[in-house]
Amino acid sequence: LLPNSRAEARQVARIYGVPSQRICVVPNAVDERFAAGDPSLFANRFDLHEPFVLTIGRIEPRKNQLRLIRALKGTGLRLVIIGRDRHPDYVAQCRRTADDRVLFLPPIPHDDPLLASAYAACRVFASPSLLETPGLTAMEAAVAGASIVTTPVGGGEEYFGNHALYVNPLSEPDIRRKVLLAWDDTGPREAIRQHMLQRFTWRNVA
Repeated sequence: LLPNSRAEARQVARIYGVPSQRICVVPNAVDERFAAGDPSLFANRFDLHEPFVLTIGRIEPRKNQLRLIRALKGTGLRLVIIGRDRHPDYVAQCRRTADDRVLFLPPIPHDDPLLASAYAACRVFASPSLLETPGLTAMEAAVAGASIVTTPVGGGEEYFGNHALYVNPLSEPDIRRKVLLAWDDTGPREAIRQHMLQRFTWRNVA
């Protein structure tokens, strides 16, 4: 069995009684090309020439976009949500809750340069999901040099270490506080980029 993290390995062993010798952790990995996105491509396509918070994923309860929208309401921060509408009722609730600082965009194909551009253009990437294993989108954003706010549930700390901020995904105040901390962090982003490139590219994982 090939889980993505030690945390997942422990769950598999405990829940299913699988002997440890039958488990080998194989980390998720990212394409190196996400380190070289051109932010102007995304900015020009959507006339978005201001810093923004980005989240990418299916719009559904597990991805927790509704709490993110509520958490950032009133902060003045621009939030961009890219994702497929998978749960009509949940999507409708998200759209009703959102104000004019929230921009909903459809999915962008993984090999489209516009996706790498979106990562490069954002100031903060937020993934306050109820569970990730971890999410490839946060890993790709980290390679692009974004500040990362993510969930601790599902092994993310094994990937990002102290290069990310971790939220309680059930707490809107905590999501708000961590995103604002990441937003105000104007230090160099090269540390998280190099951390990911040295450990979690497909070449290195293989």
